[in-house]
Amino acid sequence: MRYPWIDWVRFLAALAVLCEHVRGMVFVEYSALPGDHKTLAVLGFYYVTRLGHEAYLLFFVLSGFLVGGKLLDRVMAKTHCSLEYAIDRFTRIYTVLLPALIFTGIVTAVLSKDLGATTFLGNLVGLQGVVTEYYGGNLPLWTLSFETWFYVVGGSLAHVLQTRRISPLVAVLLLISMGVFVKLGALMLFCWLIGAASWYARPRNKSFMAVVLGFCLMSVGSVAMQFSRGTVSIDVERYRFWLAIEPCMPLLFAFGVGLVLQQLLLWKTGNRVANRIDNVGSIAAASSYSLYLIHYPILLLLVGLGWRRSAEISVNSMGVFAALLLGNLFFAWLFFLGFESNTKSVRNFVRRRLVTSTAAN
Repeated sequence: MRYPWIDWVRFLAALAVLCEHVRGMVFVEYSALPGDHKTLAVLGFYYVTRLGHEAYLLFFVLSGFLVGGKLLDRVMAKTHCSLEYAIDRFTRIYTVLLPALIFTGIVTAVLSKDLGATTFLGNLVGLQGVVTEYYGGNLPLWTLSFETWFYVVGGSLAHVLQTRRISPLVAVLLLISMGVFVKLGALMLFCWLIGAASWYARPRNKSFMAVVLGFCLMSVGSVAMQFSRGTVSIDVERYRFWLAIEPCMPLLFAFGVGLVLQQLLLWKTGNRVANRIDNVGSIAAASSYSLYLIHYPILLLLVGLGWRRSAEISVNSMGVFAALLLGNLFFAWLFFLGFESNTKSVRNFVRRRLVTSTAAN
């Protein structure tokens, strides 16, 4: 089932990640710009293109909202099927992840870097950041380890709640998950759970104040996280207050996202213009997962081939920035057509094979 406006959230989050990485490749740091280029507009441009971390958090909350929340609904309705859930999540991740890892490996080989079979396998099973590095330097892969184990934890707990017992397999999965989150940190898991709770506690009526509160929480959380992140452009020592409360800011941001998502569910597309806008969002969001996983290897390839960053903001440099954005969006769409668009077919194939195998046994 598709929800109006939620697809726009998915696309804009993926675009925010892309913008941060492309801007970091095209332009030098803000502090390295000439003095006459450090205008308020340029500062705003650098801020807007530095929201990648917030976009990651938004992805986690949205995943909890749509996956964890519906999982909780099925458990409460006693309609949860662990096998169907496993097939659904497995095919969603690996229909894109496996070809993305292969593409990353090709780029790594072109750049004459070590491919690392162990690292490939570690990333394939969601252990990047736990026992291996990110394969081929593909930075966005760090979130896939979190996402994979969110699904494992969610599915395991759902099975326990549904069956009222802990099977040996579930016990092993939960123990491994605990070890993974000891290494990765549990903060992002709490963000995912906030998303799930936001779905489960979604209101029936629209509330303008809930939207305002949600955006206020997101804004405060974002500003605090921006000040706490490493930067050479601003002396953050003057903002010790923000640094002191930063550890809880991702949760504040997540609560804000949850409130906004709840309200977006209630905003129906009631006219032709709204329907068209929503349809554009659905088309744009269709390839967001592909865009997320393959844009960074493309940028690494350009850097490896000798790309140099610009030390000024000009029509030409902004044109290059826009061209790289559009180029990555286009390539992601091709990748989507080749792989991600076939997720449903892959899912049905896996389901048929499992049914056939079960019947044969």
